[in-house]
Amino acid sequence: MCHFSVPQRHPLSLLTTSLRLLEGARAVNQAAGTLSQGSKAVSANTGDFSSIDALPQPDFSAQRDKRLKAQRNILYFRLTHYRLR
Repeated sequence: MCHFSVPQRHPLSLLTTSLRLLEGARAVNQAAGTLSQGSKAVSANTGDFSSIDALPQPDFSAQRDKRLKAQRNILYFRLTHYRLR
């Protein structure tokens, strides 16, 4: 019968390994985003809109502004309501 011993790793080394993997994943994600942006620019310059990435993306800033304004109004109402009690 053969027994293998598996060396125990220190929890800190596991954490640093996890952080390195996370940094690598971020770098890959950033590179993919850069490539995607490049393909959008090429598609826009050639007039080829066959790719879904080349289509204009919706602008959600107006929706975000409305949501933030509503949240601010709710907060203001709560503050004034509780002060009047």
